[in-house]
Order: sequence, then structure tokens, then C-alpha cells
Amino acid sequence: MGLLKFKLKGSTLVESLVAMVILVITTGITAMIYVNILESQRGPLKLQANNLLENIAGESKASNNFIDEEIKSGDIRIIKTAKKYSDKKSLLLLELIAFDLNGKLITKRKELILAQ
Repeated sequence: MGLLKFKLKGSTLVESLVAMVILVITTGITAMIYVNILESQRGPLKLQANNLLENIAGESKASNNFIDEEIKSGDIRIIKTAKKYSDKKSLLLLELIAFDLNGKLITKRKELILAQ
């Protein structure tokens, strides 16, 4: 019987597991960066929607107009609802929800208002 004059190097199970863990971590970080980039592109639209919701809430309070309605402004569709808050007659919950043209939620605003 002849002896082997050279040794073959192979990877162990532990080395394979470490390599897979590193691969999973880098894939997860890459996915988070990708999602953050997609969300940052919606930033200006979200800022515009927040501004619009604040203006509509201010106008509703100033004119004491708490009627449910749907408002369309450019690329943003807003649904305004006002309902009684729990058992209190003088408290109203004003909810404003902004959607884009595709019906995707941009932002929402809820506010308690003391009705007169």
C-alpha cells in the first residue's frame, strides 16, 4: 500500500456555516438599503401630503366643518372623516388619510377636536 504524498484541503462544516451566515447578513443589509432608497423617493410626496393634511385640518377647525368628504388635490386623494370619540358628545375624532394615484397609503393624521 502506498501512502499519499500530498493532502487535499477541504472545508469543514463549520466553515460552510460561517460562510452562509455571512451571506445571509449581507443579503439582509442589502435588502434594507434597497427598501430605504425606495422609501426616500416618496419623501417629497409625503411632505406635500402632510402639508395638505395640516391645511385641511386647520380649515375644518376654523370653519367648524366636520363633514365626511373626499378631496383630490393633484396626485393626492384625501379622505376626511369625523366621528364622535367614545361616549363624549363634545369630542370629535378627525381622521385624514392621504393616498397616491395608485391607492397606496402615503400618510394619515388623527386629531381630537373639542366640538362646540
